[in-house]
Amino acid sequence: MRDAITLQQRGIPAVALVTERFVSLAQHVARGQGMPHLPLVVLPPQVDFMTPEELKPIADRAFEDVAGKLVAPAPPKRAV
Repeated sequence: MRDAITLQQRGIPAVALVTERFVSLAQHVARGQGMPHLPLVVLPPQVDFMTPEELKPIADRAFEDVAGKLVAPAPPKRAV
């Protein structure tokens, strides 16, 4: 999460991967760091306990989501 924020702040496109349980926390942290539009890809809970066979379709979808968010235009930034 912090890595994605740091990269975005440096102008490098990044996406944070979070499980469903931590979406709210991730959004709160991103807002607190001045990155309210930080792209997130939400994974199902307990991915760390899944077998490779169970994880493969989730990883494939996550890859597509990450790739799509990395090439999507960024939301407009507020004038300072």
